[in-house]
Amino acid sequence: MPAIPPIKKNDEVFILRGKDRGKTGRVLIVIPKEQKIVVEGVQMIKRHTRPNPQRILADNRRVRVCKKCGSTLE
Repeated sequence: MPAIPPIKKNDEVFILRGKDRGKTGRVLIVIPKEQKIVVEGVQMIKRHTRPNPQRILADNRRVRVCKKCGSTLE
Protein backbone atom coordinates (compact mmCIF):
# COMPACT_ATOMS: atom_id res chain seq x y z
CA MET A 1 0.00 0.00 0.00
CA PRO A 2 1.49 3.41 -0.97
CA ALA A 3 2.20 5.96 1.76
CA ILE A 4 -0.19 8.92 2.05
CA PRO A 5 1.59 12.25 1.55
CA PRO A 6 1.27 14.65 4.51
CA ILE A 7 -1.36 17.39 4.34
CA LYS A 8 0.18 20.85 4.14
CA LYS A 9 -1.08 24.42 4.18
CA ASN A 10 -2.83 25.50 0.93
CA ASP A 11 -3.59 21.88 -0.06
CA GLU A 12 -7.02 21.25 -1.56
CA VAL A 13 -8.90 18.70 0.59
CA PHE A 14 -12.23 16.83 0.34
CA ILE A 15 -14.28 16.47 3.57
CA LEU A 16 -15.27 12.84 4.30
CA ARG A 17 -17.07 13.09 7.68
CA GLY A 18 -19.38 15.43 9.57
CA LYS A 19 -22.10 17.84 8.55
CA ASP A 20 -19.89 19.37 5.84
CA ARG A 21 -19.07 16.06 4.10
CA GLY A 22 -18.72 16.33 0.37
CA LYS A 23 -17.34 19.87 0.45
CA THR A 24 -13.87 20.78 -0.73
CA GLY A 25 -11.68 23.55 0.60
CA ARG A 26 -8.18 24.89 1.05
CA VAL A 27 -6.21 24.07 4.22
CA LEU A 28 -5.56 27.22 6.27
CA ILE A 29 -3.88 25.80 9.41
CA VAL A 30 -2.36 22.41 10.26
CA ILE A 31 -2.20 21.36 13.95
CA PRO A 32 -0.08 18.17 14.03
CA LYS A 33 -0.22 17.63 17.81
CA GLU A 34 -4.03 17.42 17.78
CA GLN A 35 -4.12 15.83 14.31
CA LYS A 36 -6.43 18.58 13.08
CA ILE A 37 -6.59 20.97 10.17
CA VAL A 38 -8.62 24.12 9.56
CA VAL A 39 -10.30 24.22 6.15
CA GLU A 40 -11.55 27.37 4.45
CA GLY A 41 -15.36 27.60 4.28
CA VAL A 42 -16.06 24.54 6.48
CA GLN A 43 -17.92 24.66 9.82
CA MET A 44 -18.78 28.32 9.43
CA ILE A 45 -20.82 29.70 12.34
CA LYS A 46 -23.43 32.42 11.95
CA ARG A 47 -23.46 34.83 14.86
CA HIS A 48 -26.53 36.68 16.10
CA THR A 49 -26.50 40.43 15.62
CA ARG A 50 -28.50 42.96 17.56
CA PRO A 51 -31.35 44.50 15.58
CA ASN A 52 -31.30 48.24 15.03
CA PRO A 53 -33.96 49.95 17.14
CA GLN A 54 -36.84 50.98 14.86
CA ARG A 55 -40.15 52.70 15.32
CA ILE A 56 -43.19 52.26 13.04
CA LEU A 57 -44.98 55.51 12.26
CA ALA A 58 -48.72 56.01 11.56
CA ASP A 59 -48.19 55.75 7.79
CA ASN A 60 -46.48 52.29 8.24
CA ARG A 61 -42.98 53.64 7.64
CA ARG A 62 -40.12 52.31 9.73
CA VAL A 63 -37.67 54.85 11.10
CA ARG A 64 -34.50 54.35 13.10
CA VAL A 65 -34.40 55.68 16.66
CA CYS A 66 -31.48 57.33 18.48
CA LYS A 67 -30.41 55.20 21.47
CA LYS A 68 -29.44 58.20 23.63
CA CYS A 69 -32.34 60.61 23.20
CA GLY A 70 -35.07 58.49 21.55
CA SER A 71 -35.65 60.90 18.64
CA THR A 72 -36.15 59.55 15.10
CA LEU A 73 -33.33 59.58 12.56
CA GLU A 74 -33.88 60.30 8.84
